[in-house]
Amino acid sequence: MAIQVVEIHHAAIRIDGNESDLTANLNFYGGLLGLQPDEKRPNIRDVPGFWINVGEVGQIHLMGGPQPSWMAKGEGQDPTSPHIALAVTDVAEAKAELERRGVPFWTLTGIAGPQASNCSCATRMGTSLSFIK
Repeated sequence: MAIQVVEIHHAAIRIDGNESDLTANLNFYGGLLGLQPDEKRPNIRDVPGFWINVGEVGQIHLMGGPQPSWMAKGEGQDPTSPHIALAVTDVAEAKAELERRGVPFWTLTGIAGPQASNCSCATRMGTSLSFIK
């Protein structure tokens, strides 16, 4: 059974993360595009940046800091690397389907909040794809 995708949750983009770059990015997305940062973004250790709201539910995550980050699970398994995140009906079902199909994946819990959990895999071209509730 296919993973039940609800919508695009966010696209993650790498930025430098120093003060001038943070200001320039905020001015670009806010000033040029009229998009506002999500004030509820948690403070993620060593990952400066913003979550920019796009429409009713989508976001662009701008992330700086060293790579690989302290959250990396291994080569190519860093949640601060560029990726696309899809909202799914059930993360456990997504994991089960990836396992059933033999698709390697990794999981993270508690990064964006104590209950936040997701799983990620690499696409055929190597781009990371995350599944979030």
